[in-house]
Amino acid sequence: MPVYCNFFTKPKLKLTVKRPEKYPKGYPIKPKTLGEKIRKHHLDLSLFQKDVAKFVGVSADTVTYWERGRTQPGKENLKKIKEFLRLKKNR
Repeated sequence: MPVYCNFFTKPKLKLTVKRPEKYPKGYPIKPKTLGEKIRKHHLDLSLFQKDVAKFVGVSADTVTYWERGRTQPGKENLKKIKEFLRLKKNR
């Protein structure tokens, strides 16, 4: 049985390819620790560590230590960190 092809009609197949996203250096794709979650969230919001530090009320070095897992935040800082992690991107 012959197959007829009509070259004057548009094909009904749509092909879309998702372009891979480029992440900044050190971006945690699947964060496991609190420090990785803080880093991922501030990079998603396009903020610097000093902005996170101002929000929480600590120094930028302290935020760096949290992100690298050198220290853990105290109980008094956990409330502010939870508030920060709830912030949404304004877009």
